[in-house]
Amino acid sequence: MHAETNSKHDKETRGEEEPSAPTKMQERYASHLQWASEAEEQILTASSNAHEATTDRSVHSAWVETHKKDNAPGNIISQNVNGCSQFVLKHILAYLIEKYHPSIVMLQEVRVGRGKKKETDLRMMIKKEWGCYRMFMTKGTGFGRKGKSDLRLVILAHADLLPRPPS
Repeated sequence: MHAETNSKHDKETRGEEEPSAPTKMQERYASHLQWASEAEEQILTASSNAHEATTDRSVHSAWVETHKKDNAPGNIISQNVNGCSQFVLKHILAYLIEKYHPSIVMLQEVRVGRGKKKETDLRMMIKKEWGCYRMFMTKGTGFGRKGKSDLRLVILAHADLLPRPPS
């Protein structure tokens, strides 16, 4: 699902009108927008357990861009998180894992903020919460080509699924 399609659909469901022509600045920074609105964050924070939290988007799985592939060890799930906050990323992962039980999760366009510490914190959170899952992440560039990082992740994930040579 593309951000443009998402925002148009969200505005239609809320009864909002779309502006006549988006400015170049709006188009340029559209990828920096976070998924959770204030109302969604209130719903998410009201629940102490991430698996109990639901939003309009998690009720309708169409908001999750998911590609399930039947491979012997399990399913691969690919998700473009569009640079969402770590808080939202945690809930996206909880939803994907709870619903699909994948063996591999591929996250694209992950933006962790500046500094090595933020990236380490994100990796530690993922390891603590979902250490049994294999995860591949590509950093978001903001203006990178769509699909380029996905292709690299698919190659890595499929290499990970290949049978191990006898040792």
